[in-house]
This record gives sequence, C-alpha cells and structure tokens, in this order.
Amino acid sequence: MKPLIPLDRSRSPFSLSASTRSTLRVWKTALLYALGIALSLNLFVARPFVVPTPSMARTVIPGDYILVSKLHYGPRTPITVRLPFGGPVADVELPSVRLPGFTAPERGDVVVFNLPTESGPVDQRTPYLKRIVALPGDTLSIRDKQVYINGLAQRLPQTAQQRWRVEMTGTQLWVSPDELRDLGAGTAYGTDRTGTFEVSATRDVAARIRELPEVESVHPSVVARGRRTSVSLFPDGSGNTPDRFHPLRIPKAGDTIWLSPRTLPTYRDILERHEGRTVDVRAGTVFVDGKPTKRYTVGQDYYFTLGDNRDNSFDSRFWGFVPESHMIGKAVWTFFSWDPQSDAMRPDRFGPLR
Repeated sequence: MKPLIPLDRSRSPFSLSASTRSTLRVWKTALLYALGIALSLNLFVARPFVVPTPSMARTVIPGDYILVSKLHYGPRTPITVRLPFGGPVADVELPSVRLPGFTAPERGDVVVFNLPTESGPVDQRTPYLKRIVALPGDTLSIRDKQVYINGLAQRLPQTAQQRWRVEMTGTQLWVSPDELRDLGAGTAYGTDRTGTFEVSATRDVAARIRELPEVESVHPSVVARGRRTSVSLFPDGSGNTPDRFHPLRIPKAGDTIWLSPRTLPTYRDILERHEGRTVDVRAGTVFVDGKPTKRYTVGQDYYFTLGDNRDNSFDSRFWGFVPESHMIGKAVWTFFSWDPQSDAMRPDRFGPLR
C-alpha cells in the first residue's frame, strides 16, 4: 500500500498565483475607496434626484434629473443608520449637526427638503422640491395671486407658471389650441362665461397672449375667498385660499412668539414636531412641557416655500413652515431629462436651475 502524499496547496488547480492575488488586492482596495468616496459625496457634497411631479413646472418637469448641492447650506451629518440585529434591519438614530456651508438659503432658491408634515426620522421623510419665497423674519402675504414680502410685490419667476383668465373681444370665443401651443402656453380650460377661458402659462407667455388682436385682456385667475379646496389651508381656520393669504411672519431663531388658543394653529407644529415640546390647552391657557406660558422663544430658522406651478403645487400654503433642520440642499443643475410620455431623452433640458 502506497503511503498518502501530502497535498501540495501551492500546486492546487484552484490556487492563485502571487501576482493574481496582488492584483485582486489592488482592485479590492480600489473598489472600497471608490465606494467610500461615492458615499461621502452623496452624504456631504451633492445628491441626484429625479423629479416625479409637475409642481415646479416649467422650472423643473417630470423626468428631469437634478443635482442638489449640500455644500451650499452645509451638509447634515447622518441622522439614521440602518444596522442588522440578528434579523430585520433596524434604524438607529444619531445626534445630527449641520456642518458649515458657504452660503445661507436665499429668497428665490430652488431647494430640496424633507416634508415637515411626515413622522419618523427627518432624513427618512419624503424629499420635496420647491422655491423659497420667504426667509426667517420676513412677513409674507398673497393678494390675488401676487406674493408680497415685507409689503413689496415679488415678481413671478421667469420659468414659473400659473393660471390666467383670458377675455376675448367681440364674438371670438377661444384662441385655438395650436396657437396657444405655439406661444408656449400649457393647458387651456373652459369657464362658465362666454368668451372667457383660462390657460396655464408663464408671465412672458401671458404677455404674448395679451398681444393677440382677438384678446381683450389677460389677468391672473384667482380662487375666490370661501371657495373650498380639496386640502385645508395653513393655518387651520384662517380663511386663507391659495391665492389670498393673510399676512404671516416667518419665525426665525430667537423670535418670541405669543401663544394663545387663537395663535396655536400657526405655531403648534413648530413646538411639537420640530422643537420637541409637548403642548396642551386647558381652560384657555396654553401649557408647554406642562407649564403654563404665553410666549415661546423659537429655537431654529424657518422658511416659506411655493411651487413654481402655482395652481398645481402642494406647498407651504397648505402645511406651513419648513424648518432649517429639514433642508437637504440647493438644486443647482439639471444633468439629464427623460420624457416619460414619448420615452425619449430631452437634451434641451440640460443646464443650471434659475
């Protein structure tokens, strides 16, 4: 019987040469570095988003891929980390801070933020894309669709659109859809008045429609006060409409707000959702963290946002303020666009956001 021959692992058909093992180590290291860099860029520098809804049309439209800079306002350190604990994945919440940025949010910025009305960790809430129209400390009002900040009328952004009411001259009933489309207008809507229709358009397109010889006048289409909307307006019981909004001061860090049953609909979310307080009302007195109080010092900055598609946007008119802690970053660039209807690329959509 022949003795057993020890296995020579160096000659195994499955063994790798030293040079191959060295090459694999290099690729493994490079892959880990690449993953680390990609993760760091996503967390602290910029993040891509795809736009699913038309609430910012025509600034940003469904199918646009946009780049959101976190460096502008300062990136947030991670708020939740997902770790496996012997079974299902669990979210672990971490204390989070905002690192320094190179600018503060400005009026007119197109921003991405986590939806303030949702529950759970902030960074797990739905990302929303809107435009900042009012900064901390500003007083905002809306009169017949016209936005006023600190008493000054604000020009509608060039790429923003809203509904306009078009009055025709004589017996002319309508501007043809083809002509409206050639002018750059969007959807047209009939009204209950002969010789009048409404159309979605930017301010520049509305001006071109106004120049047509068969058009008598073009004015913003205003939702009448008292007309019901499918969603209640902020704050509850205010009587506001999407086109007519009572003056509202946007809270900033250090502000003293006065608390009463009358003002609580405006400030309750600030205290409970965003600053971690408990609020109760007993016999007409407001209690914060179990103590009766008539005033509260705001702990962070807040913003008021609107969609550029003013008549088809779920924004601060409906749910109130956006806290600074919910800001993800500034939308700076459209880097790709795909038309879901024609199933084709839109090369003309590439460029910076304004």
